[in-house]
Amino acid sequence: MNNVDIANYQSFLNESMLELVKKILAKIKSSGLPENSSVYFSFQTDDPMVKLSDKMKMIYPKEITIVLQYQFHDLQIGSDYFSVVISFSGIKETICVPFSSLTSVVDANNGLSLKLNPEITKLSNSNNIAKKDLENTINKPKNSGKIVVLDNFRNKHKD
Repeated sequence: MNNVDIANYQSFLNESMLELVKKILAKIKSSGLPENSSVYFSFQTDDPMVKLSDKMKMIYPKEITIVLQYQFHDLQIGSDYFSVVISFSGIKETICVPFSSLTSVVDANNGLSLKLNPEITKLSNSNNIAKKDLENTINKPKNSGKIVVLDNFRNKHKD
């Protein structure tokens, strides 16, 4: 029996939680939130892929928690990010949050609290990119460009 690297369990768990987050966001996008419901998303603001105003990054240099409740618009979900228009002190701002920067997702009304590890997510993402690169290299058709005729290299015997 093969030994499974126990460290991978955390990666598997993190990947599963991120898939759950994507489904939660898709449900919010398609159906909205029930009355008096809210979902909290905490993420690292120092991730270079996070799109957030400089003002908000100065106020929250490491991490911020946003709340999807009443005043959010234009929720978009990509394969590795979500974006949404929310209000900070009455000023609307579009933010873009890579899933790899999420640290927690909480829906207290439904008893959901997920603690995510961005370092594991980033490591898993880089491993997936490396795997795809390797697969592309392996599956790439070989183009030698030349046909070599072996007859030129054979000894010709005349009996």
